[in-house]
Amino acid sequence: MSPLAPLATIARRFGVLVEERARGILSVERRRHRRLLCVVEGRLRLVASNVVEEQLDAWLVAAGALPEAERKRMGDLVARGGTTLGELLAERERVLPFGLAALVERRTRELALDTLSWVPDAAEFRAGTPRLDHEPTADLHGADLLLDHARRHPIGIEDVRVGIGPPDALMIAAEDAAEVLAALDAPGLAHRVVELCDGTRRAREVAADAGDEEPALRALLGLVLAGLVASGARPGRARVASSAPATRDEIEARLAALERADHYAVLGVAAEAPPQEIRSAYYFLARRYHPDRFRSGLLQDLLPRIEAYFARVTEAQNTLSDPELRRAYDEERAAGLASGEAKQDTASLARQNHARARLAIDKKQYTDAVRFLENAIQLDPRRSIYHLELGRVLALNPRRREEAEAVLRRAAEIDPSHADVYVALGDLLRRLGRDAEATAQYEEALRWDPDHADASERLGKTDGADDAGRGLFGGRRRA
Repeated sequence: MSPLAPLATIARRFGVLVEERARGILSVERRRHRRLLCVVEGRLRLVASNVVEEQLDAWLVAAGALPEAERKRMGDLVARGGTTLGELLAERERVLPFGLAALVERRTRELALDTLSWVPDAAEFRAGTPRLDHEPTADLHGADLLLDHARRHPIGIEDVRVGIGPPDALMIAAEDAAEVLAALDAPGLAHRVVELCDGTRRAREVAADAGDEEPALRALLGLVLAGLVASGARPGRARVASSAPATRDEIEARLAALERADHYAVLGVAAEAPPQEIRSAYYFLARRYHPDRFRSGLLQDLLPRIEAYFARVTEAQNTLSDPELRRAYDEERAAGLASGEAKQDTASLARQNHARARLAIDKKQYTDAVRFLENAIQLDPRRSIYHLELGRVLALNPRRREEAEAVLRRAAEIDPSHADVYVALGDLLRRLGRDAEATAQYEEALRWDPDHADASERLGKTDGADDAGRGLFGGRRRA
């Protein structure tokens, strides 16, 4: 996989959220590893993970900041319900040899910088207002993280140049760039680069005038990712071609041409295009058609189709930027298989098995449903919904409820934000007579989705609690 891919995926996508001062959760998945980056007004407040070792209590133990015995006691209290890890840590901050806020900020920064370097299998942003009153949170400016990412990310200088943009574009700093950097206490080199981005210099000229080429280019890349510097007019042109907003006709034309397009056609390059041309084509498309740019405005109705289009663009980039994957793809393409018409991928087969399982459930043919769902999980184990459906069906059989619990907990590990999973797990635990644990699961569902009617109803039947104000989103969750 190309080492530059993260700049065009997670770091660039995170940069759009920072530039637009977004609120919501960016969910990033790589293989079976999932992290949730919670942003408020473009600032990173929390990173959640489905890996046990990365969860806050385990991380504190590994860092030597929390005794294992104390961690176990806290875990027991949380499992019994009525409190959260954040509340317990706040109450017991005296057991921490360092300040809790400093430890949480350190953990958040480490996980965030690592995530920005991922080549993800999937990434999704859900807009909303995270409610973090009961969570130990950090408060990291996204621009600071992106500057740090560009400085530390191990890519070559040529890839840094490509990430900045067209080589003949003039660099222009945003009006508030110097003010933002001052608030961040950013390195002096970043300030110098911003001063030089006055619309009269190209990237290489900015780096030369800054006096230290590679560090200056990396600082410039971080500023571009954060939206503090942009490519302005090129010599002989009024504006960069990608700076004018995309029109409906333009997008409709691209979507219409997508149906039978192979990877090369998706990127708009020839089959013999060199790697740098493929990367440049991808960056142009990422700047112009990234779905995050269409989540509001006149073209918002096209968002689902744009997301599908950009998924194809990302798939094409990831395939063609890797020499081995590109060689295999070219062989399939030559044999007439690359269009996907002659074969079905495993994700498609998994979706078919899931659809068959849903029909079997409707007919109360639960044995068949289990078989189809197990097939779907085997084909595509990263989909939380398949585990959720299987757990619900297994829970109907008293002899398989222990297995159902394991399946549902796996669903929660895959997607910690899936509120339906917690409700299903709570229902199962209540059947098993574990009412306190069930209540904790319903509360967890409301933490992610305060408007979840089933979770609210269940809590009304167990202890009458109304915890809707404790969700990560303060209002109704939006896709």
